[in-house]
Amino acid sequence: MALKYGFLQGTFGLPYGGYCVQPRTLADILLDASNQHLSMFCVTGTYAEVLAWLSRQDDIMVANHHCTQDTYTHDLVVELYTHSSRLKRLFKGLSGTDVQLVIRIARTWDRRLNRTSQDFRPLVKIIVPAGITLKEISEKMRTSAPDSVVDATADKGLLSVVLERVSTRDSMQWREVRASMEPREQMEVCDTRGSQESSSRVRFLLPVYRRSEQPPPAYAE
Repeated sequence: MALKYGFLQGTFGLPYGGYCVQPRTLADILLDASNQHLSMFCVTGTYAEVLAWLSRQDDIMVANHHCTQDTYTHDLVVELYTHSSRLKRLFKGLSGTDVQLVIRIARTWDRRLNRTSQDFRPLVKIIVPAGITLKEISEKMRTSAPDSVVDATADKGLLSVVLERVSTRDSMQWREVRASMEPREQMEVCDTRGSQESSSRVRFLLPVYRRSEQPPPAYAE
């Protein structure tokens, strides 16, 4: 199986199968649960090829678009699937096994491991914070035990790195956009009482915040 990557299409709502639509240029990956064409990103190939490719993408960040549905969280899920039987995996070894790695926005029930035999379960399932890089995903994948749910959001070291990176990226993007704008456009951005066009620009440039009546989750030790 030749290595392929891109946004996952044609899965009929399932988090595996389908086919990859490769973007023209690979930049930061922004997943959007409300857009069926941008809801999941996948990489297919042998296990060794997939991890090697991920480890080379040390500057590609994966984030999620703001979603208003309560069933979605701000975290991401990384799942590793295969159609190879256990016997074939024992014969080839995991490194030579054809796999499909899928990255999607987490749902509220994703921290539970569904062990029913009717479901097509992933080999590995990891909950990761939004803002993680593809290289960091490969590192977590290498150290995660099969047939378990690994919560990487409890890793304080990873969280601090991700938060610092996301904050830096946001401020850099803001400076780049402001620098490319004419002085008049900058005034329109600052004036939220202006036209509908300027208000739209403000909503695009500024980060989206969500008000919630529920307290934040306890900080994991």
